[in-house]
Amino acid sequence: MEAVPIRHGQEDFYDFESRYEIGRTKFICPAQLDEGLAARAGEIALEVYGLIGCAGFARIDLMLEDETDALYVLEANPIPGLTETSLLPQAADAAGISFQELIDQILSSALGARRRSLLR
Repeated sequence: MEAVPIRHGQEDFYDFESRYEIGRTKFICPAQLDEGLAARAGEIALEVYGLIGCAGFARIDLMLEDETDALYVLEANPIPGLTETSLLPQAADAAGISFQELIDQILSSALGARRRSLLR
């Protein structure tokens, strides 16, 4: 999956309105990140995903400190949105995965997990 950097508008604080009012936040997708930085972000996200026991799909939010390129984990969202302003469908699209394919993959993963649990 792809990173989706965000730049919020003129506000000093990234709040609910900044995130969900269309036009107040710029989503940069596909990401325009240095290849090494993007790889590091992906590695951190996958490590967090595994450490906290996510299954199926999730979104791991990171913050980049511009001056140092340090990455900080903000949160793990185990049920990310699938709306017009949601980041997961944008990231999938940037990775060449259509919305329908994304939903198919989510459902296949859930069904596979269910089958495995029934076989135990």
